[in-house]
Amino acid sequence: MIKAVITDLEGTITRFAFVKYVLYPYAKNNLSDFVDYYQHDSQVKMQINAVRKSIDDEKASIDRVIEVLIHWLENEERVPALNALLGMIWKSGYEQNDFKGHIYEDAFDFLRKLNKNKQELYTFSSKPVSAQELLLENTEFGDIKNLFKGFFDTSIGRKHDANSYVAILKNLQHKPEEILFLSDDKAELDAAKSIGINTCQMVRDGQEVSQAHPWIHNMDEFSWSLLSA
Repeated sequence: MIKAVITDLEGTITRFAFVKYVLYPYAKNNLSDFVDYYQHDSQVKMQINAVRKSIDDEKASIDRVIEVLIHWLENEERVPALNALLGMIWKSGYEQNDFKGHIYEDAFDFLRKLNKNKQELYTFSSKPVSAQELLLENTEFGDIKNLFKGFFDTSIGRKHDANSYVAILKNLQHKPEEILFLSDDKAELDAAKSIGINTCQMVRDGQEVSQAHPWIHNMDEFSWSLLSA
């Protein structure tokens, strides 16, 4: 019996386009003004100083700091200081209703069904837990964060590394055969399957289908019998 379901976010329960065409452009358009305006706020100042330290220039001007941040953002570099500031900017955007977090309707229905069935729900995403929580708290369906029992990001390990799923299992305290992992990414699914976790591939946006895993186009097609096929 499946006791817990771990789901990826992008390409699985939310569309890639939301991050690529909504969140990142919003951050890029607002990063300069946000950092300049809030530079004396304690949390923002902490990240500014972290940027200065990372470029080995403790006297770097605020314009230089912003220039570095934008460079990191444009190159999709996963730098803690940038991630922290992105979270602040997105939080501001959600609070001002500049956008809502996208969740597929079929995914929302599926997640509610799992929750109603008392099956534990977790995420595993390359996005920081703080960004995951923001999205789930501000979706088109309202705050759905309470459907989930916990959240994982790459601080526990790379998503293509089997050891990451071993670490997640230790946190969940379930056997591999009691877990289902949903993702659109074949390499992630392969890593999870290699340690005995059940897998199912989401194929929403023309991804290459992996014959090594059951697959569906949307969660309305999911059935538990797929796992024993």
